[in-house]
Amino acid sequence: ATVMFQQGMAPMVDPIRADIMIDEVKTELMLLEQKRKPLEVTFNRLLNRDDNLPVTISGMLPEPVTGAAARRDSLIANNPVLAVFDKQIQAAIAEEKVAGYLRKPMIGAGLQYMPLVKRGNDLDLPPNTGRDMVMPMFSVTVPIWKKKYNAAAEERRLMQVMYADLKKDMQNELTSMYELTFYELEKTAQMTELLNLQMQKTQQAVDLVLAAYSNAGQDFEEVLRLQQQLFRYQMEKVSAKTEYQLTLVKLDYLTGKMN
Repeated sequence: ATVMFQQGMAPMVDPIRADIMIDEVKTELMLLEQKRKPLEVTFNRLLNRDDNLPVTISGMLPEPVTGAAARRDSLIANNPVLAVFDKQIQAAIAEEKVAGYLRKPMIGAGLQYMPLVKRGNDLDLPPNTGRDMVMPMFSVTVPIWKKKYNAAAEERRLMQVMYADLKKDMQNELTSMYELTFYELEKTAQMTELLNLQMQKTQQAVDLVLAAYSNAGQDFEEVLRLQQQLFRYQMEKVSAKTEYQLTLVKLDYLTGKMN
């Protein structure tokens, strides 16, 4: 614009418009660069790494998760939250068995051992005094509060049903979250492809308008508008790539890949 103005082929206001747009873009880039450092520190802390360790991001999106929707149930089965319910059900089953054993008679048999020491001043003690004593023991325990143990066993059975219902509810919730997350993942990938196409076509339009402006010194506002639009597309692509990575992490959590 400055060259065209010096040659008398462009209005005086064109260089000022260009400077305004350049200053705006520079400011936005500077703010984004300043925001990068705290985000890198937060990311490194999550991974227990050094705060100053650089974070590198590939310019390409990961390969799409093909066929994940068809494997949804098997993938969600690995979720750690569901594993907690399985452990609770197993614990309730074990407690039910214990309650069943407690309500039955118990028979015990064993030996009681007692060491005896002969004292020198006890002259009237019978023979063999001072030898250790071994006594056989036998016991029978009959539970009195049988209803108490029956109630405990029934309580554990009901807890198994409760945990199974809670697990089913969580499976339904995880399935809904999985479907929505998988949709968001595909949508973000498609939006990234669209932004790539828009950036390509906008760049072609910028080249054409710049060529026309170089020849006739007209439509400089359109040049600025298209360049600004191209910059917006680039920013949207960065946001889309970030959203894709976050959605991918959420999908990994739902499928238990982060254990």
